[in-house]
Amino acid sequence: MVMGAWVIPLVTSYIPHNPEGRTAIFQTRLFRGKVASIIALEHLYHLEHHLYPKVPHHNWPKLARRLDPYFRVAGVEPVVLGF
Repeated sequence: MVMGAWVIPLVTSYIPHNPEGRTAIFQTRLFRGKVASIIALEHLYHLEHHLYPKVPHHNWPKLARRLDPYFRVAGVEPVVLGF
């Protein structure tokens, strides 16, 4: 229980969020990469989830492809794990 009490908040709150972000798109980290996808069990689209919470998780990759050009223009730097 003690381990879970530390790991779950770390993985679900601390790692994906940036409280110092100046706007909504900078308050959640953008994750990309095959390794990250495997580690996160295809749930690495956390920023997309915050921006569009009603989109079902099986559509997150498609949404991410559509939003990536917008994120690049806005200056959002992805956290890339793997290629």
